[in-house]
Amino acid sequence: MEGNKVKKVISSVATVVVVVAVVVGLKFYNKHKTSGEVLAQAESVVQTVPGYEQDPAYHDALFEKAHDEAFSEAYSMGGRRTRARFDSERYLEVLLSTMRDMARADGRQEVAASIESRRVLLELPVEE
Repeated sequence: MEGNKVKKVISSVATVVVVVAVVVGLKFYNKHKTSGEVLAQAESVVQTVPGYEQDPAYHDALFEKAHDEAFSEAYSMGGRRTRARFDSERYLEVLLSTMRDMARADGRQEVAASIESRRVLLELPVEE
């Protein structure tokens, strides 16, 4: 009798662990999928930055480096009773701010100014 109870408890615990693992895995899968979709859409915004055509490799490198930070700031996986959320305005704000700051750190003031002009055009909050 005792052995059957222990087996049932172990079986119940194992089931709960599997269900939790699946739910968590799906949340991370959805986050990864959303990140890829946002990356593809944001690329078109970056390509409209004045001066992009003169040095697309540099702009793309800034974009790739800034994307993860911006996405992490803008994406919330939600909780047990709330859905995942993505704040596109916050994403663009952090993306362009980070790109601008990296360009400044590289001594590329003209690129930083063009990225800032895109931020203004998009009417994103100005932060220094």
